[in-house]
Amino acid sequence: MVVGIEHCVYCFDVLVAYLEGRMPLEPEFENNQYPLFVTWNIVNHGQTRLRGCIGNFEPLPLHSGLKEYAITR
Repeated sequence: MVVGIEHCVYCFDVLVAYLEGRMPLEPEFENNQYPLFVTWNIVNHGQTRLRGCIGNFEPLPLHSGLKEYAITR
């Protein structure tokens, strides 16, 4: 499986929802299980820098896996 824009949008919605104290929107993409990694990068003056990365080689359902990993500190 290849990551799509809908997966990135969902991760940002999960993060914003967490900060606003609300539930994120329900994702409309499939909920199959895959090994999963979420990476956050910072862009400053055109330079990209790794902010954080979390993941697992064990297959996880996309909906709950992305939701959990998007807000892990």
